[in-house]
Amino acid sequence: MSDWHEVVGVIERLREEFADLTVRGLRTVGPGHLTSLEALREEFLRISADHLAGRIGELVEAIRNDDRGSAAALMRAQASLRLFERMLSQEVGTATLETMLAAEPVGQDAEAEESQA
Repeated sequence: MSDWHEVVGVIERLREEFADLTVRGLRTVGPGHLTSLEALREEFLRISADHLAGRIGELVEAIRNDDRGSAAALMRAQASLRLFERMLSQEVGTATLETMLAAEPVGQDAEAEESQA
């Protein structure tokens, strides 16, 4: 489960970066902010979230080039992040449910043995 916690931490960092970009504005972004976004992009590539990493890369390029479409790139990246969060939640929920169903229920075996006796 620590893997999920690590991914959730990376998601939270990206969400904070996006919130900061939204509040401060895209034209005020400095090199430190771009470095953080690049590091997060690499992290999402590492965990095989290629689509989200691609959206982050598009955003970084748009900001670097002072592209008028950088706000739209930010919105697309935020939408991809939300979708990734939902997919992750579904995977974790499914895995948790499967684990619970696979475990032998405590007490039901004892009840079955008592009823047979």
